Amino acid sequence: MILGLEEAQIVKAIDHGLSDINSIHLITGIPVSCIERKVSALADLGIVKFTRAGYKIREDKLKLLGRIDGAKT
Repeated sequence: MILGLEEAQIVKAIDHGLSDINSIHLITGIPVSCIERKVSALADLGIVKFTRAGYKIREDKLKLLGRIDGAKT
């Protein structure tokens, strides 16, 4: 699975504990409307899920984060 730059930034932000759209926007600079659409798509792909506490990375998709971080270095 290939994620674009913004999707990768959103996934990394969620992994670092940012669980709501406004926090993700403040850290990444991605417009809120884009984040809403991209988070919805990431949820449809099964990468993130929405809980009472906000967005979380699905446990079975944590390997994906290693690939995102590995590609950055």
